[in-house]
This record gives sequence, C-alpha cells and structure tokens, in this order.
Amino acid sequence: MSSLSDRKRNTDMTTGDPLSLILRFSLPLILGYTLQQVYAMADTVILGRSYGMHGLAVLGAAGWPVWLCVSFLTNFSQAASLVLAKRFGAGKPEELRRAAGSICLLAVLLGAAMTALFLPAARPLLLFLNCPPEVLEDAVLYLQISFGGLFLLLGYNLFSAFLRAVGDGRTPLYAILSATAVNVVLDLWFVVRLRWGAPGAAAATVLAQGISALVCLWRVRSQDLLRIRREHLRLPAPIVREFFSLCVPMVMQSFVISAGGFVVQAHVNGYGVAFTAGISAADKAFELLETAAIAMAQAVATFVSQNYGAGRFDRIRTGLRRAFVLSVCSALFFVLVMAFAGRPLLSLFAEGEALTVAWQFLMVMCAGMLIMCPMYSLRQALQALGNAMIPLLAAVLQLAARVAVTLVLPHFFGRAGLYFTSTAAWLSSLILIGAVLPGWLARCEKNASAGLPSA
Repeated sequence: MSSLSDRKRNTDMTTGDPLSLILRFSLPLILGYTLQQVYAMADTVILGRSYGMHGLAVLGAAGWPVWLCVSFLTNFSQAASLVLAKRFGAGKPEELRRAAGSICLLAVLLGAAMTALFLPAARPLLLFLNCPPEVLEDAVLYLQISFGGLFLLLGYNLFSAFLRAVGDGRTPLYAILSATAVNVVLDLWFVVRLRWGAPGAAAATVLAQGISALVCLWRVRSQDLLRIRREHLRLPAPIVREFFSLCVPMVMQSFVISAGGFVVQAHVNGYGVAFTAGISAADKAFELLETAAIAMAQAVATFVSQNYGAGRFDRIRTGLRRAFVLSVCSALFFVLVMAFAGRPLLSLFAEGEALTVAWQFLMVMCAGMLIMCPMYSLRQALQALGNAMIPLLAAVLQLAARVAVTLVLPHFFGRAGLYFTSTAAWLSSLILIGAVLPGWLARCEKNASAGLPSA
C-alpha cells in the first residue's frame, strides 16, 4: 500500500472526468517541457549573441544527431511508462515493482551500448550530413560532449517516466526547474566568460541533465510503489517480451524519423551557414510549442494505459474524443500566438538573412501544428493500447514524405520547399493512425472481455 503522501502526489486516472484529468496531469508536464526548452533556448540565445551565425550553425548541424539520441531514450522511457501505468491502473503494485526493476537493468545495458556506439560516430555523422567545414570541429566536439552525457539524460527520462506511470507529473517539473537554473548559469559561465563556444553549451546542458536526473531519482526512491529491491532486479521473460513488444518498434521510430531528418539536414546544410542558422533558430523556437503537444500526448498515454489496465474502455473512448478536440484548440492558440510573437522571439538570436529564413520556416511549422498535435496524441494512445507497429509504419511513411518533399519541392520553390518536410510527414502519420485506432480499440475491448491479450 502506498503512503498518504504518495496518494496525494499520484493521480489515479481510472475515476473522474477524463478531460479534467488529462488537463491537470498535462499542465505540469507542459510547464516542465517548456522549461526544458527554455534552457535549450538559452544555449541558442547566448550562442547567437556571442558567436553569431557560427554558433547557430553548430547547433543546426548537430541538431538531428542529438534529436536521434534524445528521441531514442525518450521512446525507451515512454515504453517503460506504459508498461508500469498499466499495472498501476490494474492495482498490481508488486508486478509494477518487478517490471520497474527489469527495465532498470535493461536501461543500464542500453546506456552502455549507446555510449560506445554514438561517441565514435560523431564525426562520420556530421560528414554524412554535409556539415559546413567552418563549423565542423566545433560541431564534432558538441556532439561528443552530448553523447558522453547520455547516461544522465537516460536517467532523467527513465525516472520521470516511472513517476508519470503512477500519476506523478509534478516531480519532473521540479527537476526541470532545478536543471533550468543550473543550465542558464553554466551557459553564461562556460560560453560567455570562459569562451568555450558551442561545446561549452553542450557541457552546461549535460550537467543540468544530471541535476534533473538526481531530483527524479530522489522521488522514485521515496515512492513505496517504485521501491525496487534486489529481488526485483531480474529479467523475467514475460516482462521482457511485453516491454520489447512496445519498446523495439518505438525506438525504431526514432531511427526511421531521424533518417528522414538526416536527408533534410544534409540538403539544408548545402545551402550555406546563413540558411542552416535560420533553420536552427526556427527549430529552437518551434520546440517551445512542440512541448505542449508532447506533454499532452504523454498525459493521454498515461490515461489510456491506466484505464486499459482497469478495463475501462468507455473512459478511453471519451478521453480520446476530448483530447482530440483539446489538441486542435491548443494548436490554433499557439498558431495565433506565434503569428504575433514569433518574429520578435526569433530576433533574440538571429538577424539578417538568417532571421528571414527562420521567420518563414516558423510560420509553415506553426500551421502544421493543426496536424501535429492530434497526431501525437493519437499515436501515443495507440501505443498505450499495445500497438507499436502501426506507429512504426507511420514513421516509415514520414520518412518517405520527408524524402519526397526534399527531393521534389526545391525544384519548384527553391530552398523554401524544404520548409514543408515536417508538415507532410505529420499528415501521412495522422491519416494512417487515425484510420487504424478505432478498430484496434474495439479489438482490445473484445479481447479483454474474452480474457485474451490485445495483440
């Protein structure tokens, strides 16, 4: 039985109004992810002000390799959250602890393997991406520092995923608050005072991630539901199979989507430092908006997982309908905000040709949020229901869409054709996932009624 303080901090989503629960759970996540992007923006602003287009171009050139690493770890951790949330909803605390212990062992193996693989790959990746020669050495060092801190990023993602699974969305927010303060201070010290440039920004980010990991670990260790003992550190076949059935397709999404991103980035880099810097600036600004969609999707996933474990399919349907409407409304709101505030925001760290490119690209991406926001929520819901293969297929469609737009549209619109790669990718995913989800949900409910597994 969990303690009183645990019950107050955790959220049971199997009872109460679905929309209210999703909103209340997503708000701390939105704030946390926004703060996470604030300290990423601090890198961008400080580098842009201190090193001009050179600093922004380093971030842009390294952007997709870093995204691949972060996305891989995020999807690994999200799969863990779904496995644990299902057991939380079913009221099986000991099974939850066994699953958490198994996943911790797998995370250690994953972190070691990724560190050994990514560190030596930094330079070859940047050469493959056609990195501008004048920023190559700084970009290599930036990636090596980022990859060297991979275990700290994995720790934060995994421990915060454990907490989300049992309905604690506040502790990850406190962790990011701490990390943001540390990151900004270290950015000013490393980049401005010590003149370490982009590698200094990478070092500040890695150390800040370590702080956020420690805060989440402290809370995990104090949660009775997540108190892992030595006997839980095993790899029982049923848990490993269940976790891998979600995790492997989800992390494969990262590779497939990043493959499309690599193709796009190689073409972006080919247009020179100013264009690369402008795209990088717009990406950083857009990530502030994307955090809301990610947080809402993770709240939807927790809601669906807990109610799936409790067999409450009526609540899942109600929650998904309301979450869809909420995601579209939030997208409209952010489009309007950026229409007025986007250019002043971009001018904090870009100017001249880079600012023009950033503004044009940001407006296209903001319009695409009307597609992206509901797609993220529906994709996470489908994965929470045990289907990770369709989202993987959707990622393959995203790859095809990005490559097609990259190769075709610049012939008609010049380099501006590259602005539409993400929007086309999101649309292809939304069509497929939206078509499959209703039937899969009906199948899960039928199997649950018959006492059968969903897949």
